[in-house]
Amino acid sequence: RYFIQAARQLAGSGFELMRPGQYRRNDYMDFVAENAGAGDKIGIDGRIFPVSAFRRLEQRLEGKKVNFETDCDLISELWSDRPSLPFSMAFDHTLEYSGKGRAEKLAELRDGMKKAGAAYHLLSSPEDIMWLLNIRGNDLKYSPLLLCFALVGQEQVLLFIDQAKIPPKLASEFDRLGIVILPYEEVTEIISVVAEGESVFLNPQVTSLELFRALSTASGFIEDISIPCRLKSVKNRTEIANIEKVMVKDGV
Repeated sequence: RYFIQAARQLAGSGFELMRPGQYRRNDYMDFVAENAGAGDKIGIDGRIFPVSAFRRLEQRLEGKKVNFETDCDLISELWSDRPSLPFSMAFDHTLEYSGKGRAEKLAELRDGMKKAGAAYHLLSSPEDIMWLLNIRGNDLKYSPLLLCFALVGQEQVLLFIDQAKIPPKLASEFDRLGIVILPYEEVTEIISVVAEGESVFLNPQVTSLELFRALSTASGFIEDISIPCRLKSVKNRTEIANIEKVMVKDGV
């Protein structure tokens, strides 16, 4: 039904609806591979394009002799009245709901980093950071998330976020735990310096090409599902009890 709706809304717009899985095309990469020719330039916004997807695209186009422009942001040039980034205040996700404190979660993460041989762990999924730091927000509709990145080391956590989103009480707690708040827009330039010569753990499926290239100064990478993602998949007693309460409430 979504294809039907999209076809109706795009009628006469100049845009052609490409149906993944139909007409022998699985996704946009198939289309590009079929139509790109030698010398063609392919534009990509590296800020939002995952490393894993870029690698797949490169592989698909191997031998095509195409050129990639990875800092291509045509949308911003056209969208003159584009809204600014969303803003909401962070709030504490208390032990009543989390069942495990920030210090304990950080210790578990750092233990996992040591076992993996990583000096730093780049977290680019807000949900991982929300879980790790026991905070929530409302930057996105219907998801209690804040727009942020984090680089976790053995001594400090560099949290890249609009500082105005962190209330004083939380900021004080962060300071006690070695969580340093840094400007959201400075993530690329800071991580390139901090991680120089060090090994970095990251998930290429959710790490943007821009962030990955900023880490070109690192000595090497451990690429896998993030450690917080694995840790949060195992629920503690408090979380299980809360899930049961929600299920009862939702089912009544």
